Amino acid sequence: MPSAETWEEKAIQKRSSFFNLIPQEWRLAESILKSIPKDCTVIPSQCGILSELDLEMTEIDDIDKLAGYIVNDKYSAVQVTDAYYKRAAIAHQLVNCLAEILFEQTLE
Repeated sequence: MPSAETWEEKAIQKRSSFFNLIPQEWRLAESILKSIPKDCTVIPSQCGILSELDLEMTEIDDIDKLAGYIVNDKYSAVQVTDAYYKRAAIAHQLVNCLAEILFEQTLE
């Protein structure tokens, strides 16, 4: 009878499968991951993954304003969604905050 996996082994497998769901171009450099600063809020703007437009869209703190920009075609819903996906992928790599990664499925 095969031995049961420990919770540690299961956790390693889950983290690995999560990491593989993050597109290569959204992955943080190993140098960032090896020395994550206490204040990691600066990383999204410094890591090179988010464009200026991505940063602009994801830093809007008024949902009505963001919705208005989408309605008035300043941004498309797909652009905004993609920018937030990238930012979520960055956050997850830093602080392991996502329970599931469904980037591909939600755009369908």
